Amino acid sequence: MYTITISSYTDSPRATGWTGHAGSELPKRLRRALQGSPREIRLITQRVMLKQPVIIERISESEIEGLRVILETLGAELEAKLG
Repeated sequence: MYTITISSYTDSPRATGWTGHAGSELPKRLRRALQGSPREIRLITQRVMLKQPVIIERISESEIEGLRVILETLGAELEAKLG
């Protein structure tokens, strides 16, 4: 399992193919990546959209890359760790 720590956000997000859809895609990716409750996913989504620091734990290995891309598209400066 992985942990993503978002400590800050950049004003110039990374441009990807998800740039226009990243906000709506984030909750879907979190549902697939986490074993969390709908409330937990909603709270994480709100914090990211408000550009607040957040730690996302228990991310499955198969979903880490897709979630990282979406978060970076939203401007997140993040660190992903195994463990």
